[in-house]
Amino acid sequence: MSQDLLLELKTGAPGPVDLEGLEKEGLALEHLWHVYLGQVNAAVEGMKGSGSTFEDVWRHIILDVAEGRAAEMHAVRPRLLAALEHRLDLLKRAHGLAQRVRHWPGTEQVADPDYLLPDIANLERLKADVFDRWQTAEDLERLAVEHYPLSQSQLQRIAATHAPPAEWYAGEEERLFQE
Repeated sequence: MSQDLLLELKTGAPGPVDLEGLEKEGLALEHLWHVYLGQVNAAVEGMKGSGSTFEDVWRHIILDVAEGRAAEMHAVRPRLLAALEHRLDLLKRAHGLAQRVRHWPGTEQVADPDYLLPDIANLERLKADVFDRWQTAEDLERLAVEHYPLSQSQLQRIAATHAPPAEWYAGEEERLFQE
């Protein structure tokens, strides 16, 4: 009977566990976890200021329109809109990911995802106020005047090279004859 007991002690429980392998895998997982947290952090940090970047691009477009390059700027609208939508999607995904990760224990070092909320709001506003309303070169010219305080001389230069839309004159003849 003692030999049976010795044999049982020697083999251990059924289906022996590779503790060394588990320890190595645990260390590897811990390393991957730290790498993952670092990447989440980098995503949040790297996205900060996105709203300002796109607002700066919009200001440059306005200046180009003021210099008579509305057609050129309108030609790049699809690429700009795609870039804005892509960045907005990345911001929202980074915010959601960091928000979920911060609820787990030991993740205090992950950047506060709420730092991205102003950038998300800025891009959503820019998309609604500008890109959703900008469908034609004429729309762009109208938006440029609306969104940027151009000087009188700049407005006169734009007016000299671009006639107002025909709908601005609708009903003018009737009004002139009534006076």
